[in-house]
Amino acid sequence: MKNLRPCLIAALMLVSLSAHATSFNCNKGRSLTERMICNDPALSTLDDTLAGC
Repeated sequence: MKNLRPCLIAALMLVSLSAHATSFNCNKGRSLTERMICNDPALSTLDDTLAGC
């Protein structure tokens, strides 16, 4: 299980390079947190994952 986690994270980061999306509209993101999520593909992917739960 410990070996699976790094592979999963790497896969998510590779996917995020081609599909940079968030669970909210980045054009309307005003808070520091929203801007950080919009500017970081890895955070954006994690945001999408959490939004799907």
